[in-house]
Amino acid sequence: MASWATVLPLPKPRPAPQPLCPPRPATVESTATLTLTPTSTATPRPTHTPQLTAIVTPIPISVLPGIVAIGAGWNHSLAVRSDAVWSWGLNEWGQLGDGSRLKRDTPVQVMVGTNTIANARAVAAGESHSLALKSDGTVWGWGRNSSGQLGDGTTLDRYNPVRVQGLSQVVGIAAGQYHSLAVTADGEGYGPGETTSSANWGTVARPREPRP
Repeated sequence: MASWATVLPLPKPRPAPQPLCPPRPATVESTATLTLTPTSTATPRPTHTPQLTAIVTPIPISVLPGIVAIGAGWNHSLAVRSDAVWSWGLNEWGQLGDGSRLKRDTPVQVMVGTNTIANARAVAAGESHSLALKSDGTVWGWGRNSSGQLGDGTTLDRYNPVRVQGLSQVVGIAAGQYHSLAVTADGEGYGPGETTSSANWGTVARPREPRP
C-alpha cells in the first residue's frame, strides 16, 4: 500500500549577481581614412627615406680631361693635369687648397696665391690634408695640420699650399690619416705627423733586414 511522503517547497531562484562596474560598450574599429586636401594644415609624414645610388661602374669625369695622376682622401679627391692640380669634395679643413672652406661639387684649381701648381707629377691625399710633388722635386701641402702632417714646422691648418721645408729631390709621396711620407732620390724616407709627434720632417728608420 502506497504511503504519502512529505513534499517540500522548491527554493526560490536567486537573482543573478550584478557586476561592480557596468560593462563597457564594445569598441568598433573605424575603417575611415584621412584624406589630405591642398587646404589642409596637416603635414603628412614621408613614406620613405631617399636612398643613395651606388655607382658600380666607372664613369668619366668629362669636365676634367687630360688627367695624368689622381689621389683620394676621406671625402675629397685630387687630380693632376699639366696646367694645374685640381680638387673637389669636402673642404672643412682647407684640403681642396682653393683658399676657402667651401664644399666643391665640381673640380677647382689648387692655388698658391694667384698661381696654380704647374708641373706637378704626383698627388697624395690623407684624411683631410693633401700633398703635391712637383717635377722639380719639391713637395707642397695644404689642409689639416693638427699633427704637423704638412711638414711646414707648424700645426696651423693651411687653405692654400705651402712648401714643405727641408726636402728636395723627392721622387715619391704618400699620405695617411694624420701623417705624410716622402722618399728622396737617394732612398731616404721622411715623414711628419702623428706617428713622429713632430711638426718637422724627420728621417724614417730603415726596416731591419729579415733574419735567415
